Amino acid sequence: LIAGSIPAIYKTHPHMELNWRSVVTFALGAAILMYFALAFPEVSKSEGVGVELVVNAHQAVKLIGAGILAGGSMIVPGISGSFMLVLIGQYHIVIKAVKEFHILFLAVFGIGVAFGIWSFAKIIDIFLKRFPKETFYFILGLVIASLYPIFPGLPPSAGKILLSFFIMFLAGMLSYRLGEKR
Repeated sequence: LIAGSIPAIYKTHPHMELNWRSVVTFALGAAILMYFALAFPEVSKSEGVGVELVVNAHQAVKLIGAGILAGGSMIVPGISGSFMLVLIGQYHIVIKAVKEFHILFLAVFGIGVAFGIWSFAKIIDIFLKRFPKETFYFILGLVIASLYPIFPGLPPSAGKILLSFFIMFLAGMLSYRLGEKR
């Protein structure tokens, strides 16, 4: 689905010719996402089991920060808030808070999400007005780099590999076709 959305993002701006600024902003977007993927390689495997949902000052700062990143990523095409939570190791903790309906924990996280959506929307709006092409290249860098951390590897059998590629092709085509409808 993510790979299929790449052409739609690229076609959003009419003047996407390459120059040094667009290459730098693309690389910066890709580098930021790759940093999270490589700096925290095992976080997506933690299940949040045995984690206590306590809101103290340290945890509140972490929750607000995670909320800001998750909320901000929700408005970037191809990047989801839950994907960002997985990358920073907070996904299972937030899911546990939802499952246990831990209101204080969710409220602090929600403050971060709301601030992240608001602030990232403002920042992206400013950048789209001042540097539209470079902003789209930055987003493309984020989106393309996001393919790396979600790739689970190849299945053990040839049949499952073929099935995986078939499903990947169908999902990519679906995403591509939906992007054409804009």
